[in-house]
Amino acid sequence: MSRPAIVSCAGIPDREEYRDGQDVLVWKQDTPAMNGIDLKTPLSFELDLSSRGTCHAVATLRGGRVVSVAFTGPSATIQGPDGACRPLLRGCLRRARMPQ
Repeated sequence: MSRPAIVSCAGIPDREEYRDGQDVLVWKQDTPAMNGIDLKTPLSFELDLSSRGTCHAVATLRGGRVVSVAFTGPSATIQGPDGACRPLLRGCLRRARMPQ
């Protein structure tokens, strides 16, 4: 994926850095992503299966093309590992699945 393509689907990065011939773009999801189930009954019984996570998505580009994407932060949610990261790059994943 090219730099313009990832910026158009993920948005303008929160941070950019150029080092050792490669661009590093960072998107931050610092607002905790909350999801799960919270059940309460009339007898004061509560069951909370929710989880919270944050995420930083880090894309490395060489020659204007994405060569890797990594996720950092406590991002595990009830949706699984890196669950808090899904909103950051959801549009890019949809675009990658579309026939060219």
